[in-house]
Amino acid sequence: MQTKKELRIWAKAIRKELDMKDISEKILNIFLASSIYRDAQNVCAYYPIETEVQLTPLFQDKTKKYFLPKIAQNENKMDFVEYSEETKINKFNIPEPIGRTVSPSEIDVIILPALLADSKGFRLGYGGGYYDRFLSENKISATKVIFIPEKLIVPNLPTEVFDVPANLLITEKNIIKAQ
Repeated sequence: MQTKKELRIWAKAIRKELDMKDISEKILNIFLASSIYRDAQNVCAYYPIETEVQLTPLFQDKTKKYFLPKIAQNENKMDFVEYSEETKINKFNIPEPIGRTVSPSEIDVIILPALLADSKGFRLGYGGGYYDRFLSENKISATKVIFIPEKLIVPNLPTEVFDVPANLLITEKNIIKAQ
């Protein structure tokens, strides 16, 4: 089995070869047509960086409230803050909104960033552990979703005891229930 570092390098190389604009559109269309989205009021998402699935079109839907990550003062934790166009740049050079923090109990859907995912719903992120800490410490009951190109779903990923799996993977072709 490859190390997480090797898998991250491989995933980033594959992503550069994909038409992420087209894949992003298809994934968003599937998500927007789903009951998961229709039934949600409070959606946690992320600002897409580099070749991630482009989520920003979602933020235009004013029938939902969107919350984006913000690194907490102690730099080890993350909260979700209501989306606004007013932002500040964090230490990772990612925009963070300036607004109210959502209570974890208010979250209906949380979209998790991932470089790779497996069929069990585990993901390989960028290695900071922010999402897994947030999910495990807050006992998030919201539907956890990964938007991922099909080419970046692998049979198994190395996992740690603190890793929290997603409930669903949404690809450019369909919705996959994690097993």
